[in-house]
Amino acid sequence: MAEIYGEFKVDDHRARLRAQYAENGFESFKDYELLEMLLFYAVPRRDTQPAARRLLARFGSIAGVLSASDEELRSVEGVGEGSATLIKLAMRLTKKYFESGEKDRVADLDGARTALFPFFVGEKNERVAILCLDNKNEVLKKEIVSEGSVSSVSANLRRIAASALGSNAAAVIMAHNHPGGVASPSAGDVETTEKTASVLGAVDVRLLDHLIFSGTDCFSMAANEKFRHIFGG
Repeated sequence: MAEIYGEFKVDDHRARLRAQYAENGFESFKDYELLEMLLFYAVPRRDTQPAARRLLARFGSIAGVLSASDEELRSVEGVGEGSATLIKLAMRLTKKYFESGEKDRVADLDGARTALFPFFVGEKNERVAILCLDNKNEVLKKEIVSEGSVSSVSANLRRIAASALGSNAAAVIMAHNHPGGVASPSAGDVETTEKTASVLGAVDVRLLDHLIFSGTDCFSMAANEKFRHIFGG
């Protein structure tokens, strides 16, 4: 017999959600229903809809929930250690999905975005990452070269140059993120890009682009006429 909390029949409701997924997939699900169903697997015998709604109210979106820390998640009523762990696992799997989809060759802006995006998924602090490429734009190395606070980061020019030389790169694409901001370059970003292009140019390595991520948005400085001169365009 279904377990009842007030008028809520937990087992019957879960069966309806599972049937909805079996018939139509997740396209028809609201955000709270996606979280509610995820929490089924951490909370086997309790209504998880209130906790799912509280999570969205607290963090604003699915992305906000997945990016929250364990401590932040557990501060929400109805979210225990098991639920928090499951949510963080979902986030880790999301990052692994993007990483596994990386192309060995970066043929265009979409390829660069795909290769670099996993470094910034759910990150609350700024960081700088690079792709080192050979003369056929095949990826030789990718790595984080600098990490900073939530509002600032300094590109480690020496490390960028060392990585490029150490991998025998012909070109580099750099990227950083603006957590909670917008995907457009600040005056400081422009200055850093100019310095990076100069340092790499001195060792015969070309800076192809500087990508700026904010959430799922991505700004390409090389694709913008205002900054194209930095990249030799």
